[in-house]
Amino acid sequence: MSHSDDRLRFELRQAADAYVPDSAMIARRAATRRAAAARRDRIRPAAVALAVVAVAVGGVITVRLDQDSPEPPPPGAAVRPPAAAPSRTPAGKAPKPSPPAATSPDPVTEDPDRPPAGSRAPKKPPATPSLVTVSGIVDQASVATWTQNTVTIKADKPTWVSVTVRVERTRDAARAGWFTTVPNSDLTFTAKDTADALLYTYTLKEGARLRPGTYVFAAQFSHGAGRGPSGDTFTVDARSGNADATSRGDFIGT
Repeated sequence: MSHSDDRLRFELRQAADAYVPDSAMIARRAATRRAAAARRDRIRPAAVALAVVAVAVGGVITVRLDQDSPEPPPPGAAVRPPAAAPSRTPAGKAPKPSPPAATSPDPVTEDPDRPPAGSRAPKKPPATPSLVTVSGIVDQASVATWTQNTVTIKADKPTWVSVTVRVERTRDAARAGWFTTVPNSDLTFTAKDTADALLYTYTLKEGARLRPGTYVFAAQFSHGAGRGPSGDTFTVDARSGNADATSRGDFIGT
């Protein structure tokens, strides 16, 4: 350590020992600090109260504005018109009722099938009952110069029938025979020739009935080559109980 350092340390010690603090100055500064702190303590509550009042007033204003100015509807939403204020009626007077709206009577749709009022509905004719099932074919045993026209009848219940086969009179047409699967004792057969046809008629006797089943009535005849069945027909009259029915048809070639 140098001599100059010892000298500086000695002088600093002497200066420190000679220093005397100014008590009055310290007291004045402390008093000043306390007064400033007191002022701050008084101002802070007032400032807080003022801020609270300002916030409250702002909230009231905001609420009032919200109530007076309705929030606009979102885009695309339907806007309802304001409700009309109810009308006031002077005291002691009842409001006059509104007259009923005029209504037009419902249009009356007329049913074309309904008879006029006061008239009786016309009676519909009874439906023709289907008493038997009938078909006509040209038998497959037929040849170029000989034909058998066959009528087949299917009965579902006891039925009286009369069958007529009409063969068109063409070149060289002549009767060649007949037969039926109905017992000959139950029917009457008649043959008749006219200018334009050969007629074969099979009629059940009075009291005779076809029992449920299938029956054949055949008309046989000879003719010239190349003849077809287009002009041949049949008629079947049937009766069961109180019901009558007539069937007509042609013969289908095989």
